[in-house]
Amino acid sequence: MGPHPFRMIARRLTPHVRQRKNRRLATILLKPRARGLSAFAAAILTLFIPGANLLGADASPTDPGGTRFSPLDQINTGNVQNLGIAWIYRTGERSAGTPGAVGHNITAFESTPLIVGETLYLTTASSRVIALNAETGKELWQFDPQKGSAHRRSAANRGVAYWNGGSGGAPRIVYGTADGRLSELDAATGKPCADFGDNGVVNLRAGVADAWPNAPYYLSSPPAIYRNLVITGPSLQEDPSKGPGGVVRAFDVRTGKPVWTFHTVPQPGEFGHDTWKGDSWKDRSGANVWSLMSVDEKR
Repeated sequence: MGPHPFRMIARRLTPHVRQRKNRRLATILLKPRARGLSAFAAAILTLFIPGANLLGADASPTDPGGTRFSPLDQINTGNVQNLGIAWIYRTGERSAGTPGAVGHNITAFESTPLIVGETLYLTTASSRVIALNAETGKELWQFDPQKGSAHRRSAANRGVAYWNGGSGGAPRIVYGTADGRLSELDAATGKPCADFGDNGVVNLRAGVADAWPNAPYYLSSPPAIYRNLVITGPSLQEDPSKGPGGVVRAFDVRTGKPVWTFHTVPQPGEFGHDTWKGDSWKDRSGANVWSLMSVDEKR
């Protein structure tokens, strides 16, 4: 990938995380030295949002309500000074630059790692998914949707969601790519789930961004998982006002078939449409959910 890689690094806890000039520091995994601490008392820190969950069911880097609280208490102010380097993992990735972002030739590493059992999952700016042994940092598998491409795309990618497979099914990793695809991978092997969409992929741009082929439309954050649904919201342009809409959609987690659509800008016949003057609603971009979503399970 090039001589300027990002890397995942495990090192001693400091009062704050400093981003180095070469921006190669991506994530910190802290391994306890003190006696009596289990290895999975390890804390995950990222450059942007501290904390990642240790999970074993349907999950994203937050709980369904969107909080980031962790009940882990084996690392505290009394023993944090005993933490030391556990392992370092280098993604080997660098960005070719972001069009229009003058002076910003390196895409930030924004993935919040997700740990399920003994496996740590993360994404990179070019939409790669990497699975590591959380104890050792050894790579288990990686999936690259742009493998063989001469022109690799980079965009913010904040991680993956996890579906436990339901009754008798194999667990799956669900995430979005920089070119507007929703992908599902076998959590154990990293191979696309052939029964989901078109060989593991649903084209999220279809029916929404067809008229704007050059406008950005992709998932910058993990989708929400609720029962058998994958719920998505897109990252869009800041301007102009006309472009792909910020619709929220749900897909069947097993097949990728669309289940429902919520128009954030009400269409004719929908509640609230009369609040839009004239045809100002038409082809209105924005009003999108680009960040992590929450699910009210009780409702």
